[in-house]
Amino acid sequence: MSSVHKPFPFTKAFFRRATLFWSCLVLSSTSMLSLAAEHVDKPANPPAVLPPENFTGRISEGYAAAKKLPDICSKLFCYCGCDKTDSHSSLLDCFTCDHAVDCTICLDEAIIARDLKKKGKSLSEIQKEIDQGFQTMYPWDQPTPALEKYRGSLKAGPVSPAADTAKSGKTESLLKLPAQPGDAKHRRYGGCCGHNHS
Repeated sequence: MSSVHKPFPFTKAFFRRATLFWSCLVLSSTSMLSLAAEHVDKPANPPAVLPPENFTGRISEGYAAAKKLPDICSKLFCYCGCDKTDSHSSLLDCFTCDHAVDCTICLDEAIIARDLKKKGKSLSEIQKEIDQGFQTMYPWDQPTPALEKYRGSLKAGPVSPAADTAKSGKTESLLKLPAQPGDAKHRRYGGCCGHNHS
């Protein structure tokens, strides 16, 4: 008895099913990859703020403010320039490491955000105040992709620098600090990233 093996009939229906199968497989794998990419962009649990008790004075106060308001700090832009030098995407990133220890901009933004929240200000109001007070201190001539992404995320639209807030003391009034005479940009603040150290 001889067994005859019949070849598999490759019909149009077979090719349609095979094409459908492979299409579904490719589509599901690309959607899984995009879900994985979204997960990387938006971690479920943001990194923890370093313990404020590890520091003293204003540094401890800044870390305590960031620890108390991580949801707000993660939606604020840090204008010290760390988006370019340290790949930070928000103010919160400055406090998950020791970056803010040497940076008055980071510390001041967190403390002001805390104080504004205590006064009952909304996130968009806090963003507006921080942006108006600190954007003129941004050390780079061209906005980075991180700054552009932040500006695009604002519900009320980006705040444009007003002549009266640039170098005039808006931030100093929020902090109750005297304005510095002359070219104040990058001189009174920073101490890190792209700022002058003179």
